[in-house]
Amino acid sequence: MKRKLLFILVSALVLYLDCFSQSAICSYGYRKRITFDPTKVSGSSDLTDFPVLINITSDNDLRTTANSGHVRSSSGYDIVFTSDDGVTLLNHELTAYTATSGALQCWVKIPNLSTSINTHIYMYYGNSSATVNPSSSATWSNGYVGVWHLDNSFNN
Repeated sequence: MKRKLLFILVSALVLYLDCFSQSAICSYGYRKRITFDPTKVSGSSDLTDFPVLINITSDNDLRTTANSGHVRSSSGYDIVFTSDDGVTLLNHELTAYTATSGALQCWVKIPNLSTSINTHIYMYYGNSSATVNPSSSATWSNGYVGVWHLDNSFNN
């Protein structure tokens, strides 16, 4: 009985310390792993601090809670990205989010996009306390003089 209690206490402490080390992430209820295929990365060497487009046309999980999904912010402000360690926040720019379908379009700055092995990042969502747009101009800090997001709409 003492061993079982000790095991439970140690497990709870490990979980608490793990959550404490990820304090910015622990308030998110859900996450998805995103994988980049190296055969789709152009060039012969890895790309450093490279902004990639995340374009999800529809995802039931990414709908707002009012639309039977898990995202808490009607603007998608509770969607963030981390490196493959699940802790290090990545700079990103949210360009479009549709609460009813879970459609998401954003640019995420990947620290190292490999040309030889899969690159993984995580998307976290479902944080009721996230009310401010987490987009960062540092997404484009790699010496870009200008960034224009052009699509096929005459309204832009």
